[in-house]
Amino acid sequence: MMTLYMLFDGLKNGKFMAVGSIMPKIVGSPATVVDALEQWVEEADLDGFNLTPVLQPSGFSDFVEWVVPELQRRGRLPRESSGGTLRERFFGTGQLRLAADHIAHRTLPQWKVRSLGDSD
Repeated sequence: MMTLYMLFDGLKNGKFMAVGSIMPKIVGSPATVVDALEQWVEEADLDGFNLTPVLQPSGFSDFVEWVVPELQRRGRLPRESSGGTLRERFFGTGQLRLAADHIAHRTLPQWKVRSLGDSD
């Protein structure tokens, strides 16, 4: 199993660039993938991952089909959704769009602001 030291040593030496990017690759059975993810969580106190599949879009569907059930079996991912969108989980039920006073709202192009029915 790869340790964080091995991961960063590999990045330093360019070993992870061989397949598409400098991001670490975890290859193997669902159990192997989850073992590596769990090790990173335990060693580095991670609270999430950004997934970048080598093959797109099949890499995402493969992850969902094979790895998600193993994460759920181990209690690392809920089996049922709590409902709503991620935005609603952060900002409350019914909050489907950025609030007009949210800082990121200012970065929306005017055509999008008008299409959302928001005031300037």
